[in-house]
Amino acid sequence: MAKTGGSGELLLSGPAARDRYLGEDPDMWVATGDRARLDAGRIVLEGRHKDMVLRHAENIYPGLYEPGLHVPGVELALLVGVPAEDGDERLVAVVQPTPEADRAALRAALDGPLERMGTARPNAVLLADIPLSGRSLKPDRAATARLAARCLAGRSRG
Repeated sequence: MAKTGGSGELLLSGPAARDRYLGEDPDMWVATGDRARLDAGRIVLEGRHKDMVLRHAENIYPGLYEPGLHVPGVELALLVGVPAEDGDERLVAVVQPTPEADRAALRAALDGPLERMGTARPNAVLLADIPLSGRSLKPDRAATARLAARCLAGRSRG
């Protein structure tokens, strides 16, 4: 059985679900951390509720690593998760260069920070304009993930 809460987070219940964490009151619903919606009786996953990418059973929090991508010549940088065919996620760094940046020099400048990311090193680095949204024109993480998915899909076909 499944339902979506008011926030759009997918909640699950069933005989195999836990009924509580130690020291907490019983709760028949388990929060999955996924955003979802119902569409004609089907559950459609829309991404993670929190900014977290799950890759190879490892939780990667982009906010911990994004500051390291801000080398000279970078205007904006985001790490986003892109669904992979095997059900896992691919971690993609989307880096928006400043208008005057030399792209080859920028890629070289990113080598050190990317190496220091260890197991959180992205599967791909894209140099692209990051979509902005809202009145304050903040980076739109969901739109950036869609952009990254389109770019990676184009690479695999080409």
